[in-house]
Amino acid sequence: MLFNSLEFIFIFLPLALIVFYGGARFLKPHFGRNVLFAVLTLASLIFYSYWYWPNIFVLLTSIIINYNIGCAIQNRNRQLNAKMLAAFGVAGNLAVLGYFKYLNFFAENIAFLSGDDHSIIKIMMPLGISFFTFQQIAYVVDSYKNKVRSQSIFDYALFVSFFPQLIAGPIVLYDDIKKQYSSPEFGSFNALYFVMGLMLFTLGLSKKVLLADNLSLISQPVFATADAGGTLQFFEAWAGALAYTYQLYFDFSGYSDMAIGLALLFGLKLPINFDSPYKSTSIIEFWRRWHITFSNFLRDYLYIPLGGSKNGRSRTAVNLLIVMFLGGLWHGAGWTFVIWGLMHGLFLVINHTYRTYLKAKGRENGIFSFPPLAYLMTMFSVMIGWIFFRAETFSGAFNVIKTMFGQNLILMPSEVFNRIPGGLHGVFLPENESELLYWTGALTWDAFPFIIAVAFSALLLPSSTSLYRRIKDFDTGKEAVGTAILNPVFGLYLGIVFILSVLMTYANAASEFLYFQF
Repeated sequence: MLFNSLEFIFIFLPLALIVFYGGARFLKPHFGRNVLFAVLTLASLIFYSYWYWPNIFVLLTSIIINYNIGCAIQNRNRQLNAKMLAAFGVAGNLAVLGYFKYLNFFAENIAFLSGDDHSIIKIMMPLGISFFTFQQIAYVVDSYKNKVRSQSIFDYALFVSFFPQLIAGPIVLYDDIKKQYSSPEFGSFNALYFVMGLMLFTLGLSKKVLLADNLSLISQPVFATADAGGTLQFFEAWAGALAYTYQLYFDFSGYSDMAIGLALLFGLKLPINFDSPYKSTSIIEFWRRWHITFSNFLRDYLYIPLGGSKNGRSRTAVNLLIVMFLGGLWHGAGWTFVIWGLMHGLFLVINHTYRTYLKAKGRENGIFSFPPLAYLMTMFSVMIGWIFFRAETFSGAFNVIKTMFGQNLILMPSEVFNRIPGGLHGVFLPENESELLYWTGALTWDAFPFIIAVAFSALLLPSSTSLYRRIKDFDTGKEAVGTAILNPVFGLYLGIVFILSVLMTYANAASEFLYFQF
């Protein structure tokens, strides 16, 4: 079941809300908070089972084992060494993740090297396993560090399985969400949160359906052609690379908004996971804005334990490369993801080295003192990385990149080509010579205004995250709710956007979010 599907929006979600608030009203006074944990956990399991119900057993087994390991560590059982238990818990989680996510990858590489195709094993990866595994690794480690103490199996099960964050994050820490579960307000209807949740859900839905899915119509045929070894032309390659750059942006931004919005409908606040990363003027800033909870996890549970930046520049560089290598591999079991991770590791090393150099020279910003140049350099680096992230093969990625730099000359509309001096005809080609397999070069020109429009919207428009952050002001009375949220004009705008998004979903069927595959 997808957040952007009609059955989720009009059947599952309304029923879940009715049962949850009904349980809070009639059952919580008699049975306590556990009844609410049970309701939301059951709803989450139904949501999860929609794809492939046997995977529920993987999820439930993981929950039960990790909960008991955490409890044993927290109780410091004298018969069991807490450090050994923590190591066993982390290793066990990684082993399960490795089996489901990477066994096929290693088997295929072994088969390739040995020439024996019979050794290839096909294993179906449970949806969201990368996310709920990392959440539970953090829980085990935090239990060892005495940072958390679980209340019951009921709240722990909900912490792991809560459907707004189960499939693609954000990666939630147990101690952060437990404070909300423990609040006497848990289960109480909060009109502010509910309205804010509807707003964020609608904004996220529109980003996914109206922007990301339409950008995929441009990027998909370009990369399919590149991976198949077809010939691309200059503007086609640029259109495909730019379209995917913003497709992934609005797809993940839309999912993040919808996840936070859904949690607010149930009175819960999830951590911000996406904060306008395409406004960044450095790779360091980009990773502080993109997939924030994943970046924080890598920092707190991998980079800092490796030594962080405390052991000199060389060791810092090695640590960054290790972290980003594993971050790339986490995103996908493929060499293109590894290269993407290493590229960003190298970008971060260069960025940190440059900042250290400027500091030693007594200069603060260098090229960063001219934000437009810093922005363009950052976005170009990110875009080149996304090409490897999207391509299924190295040859496909290099096909796109080489064409972007003019390997196959530059395709121009015929009416423009005919006006170019004859001496330049060796550089440009008329569009009817395009060999793109699935679309014509003319569509590239139609696509660019749309790509440019969404690029400027990502750069210039305020983020939905800024709206979410204002909840603190509403909660503390610093800002009146009516002046900021219950604005009839904005409400009308959201209503129109919601109707358009639903109609688009009805016409084209719901498509998966890109991060679901990780």
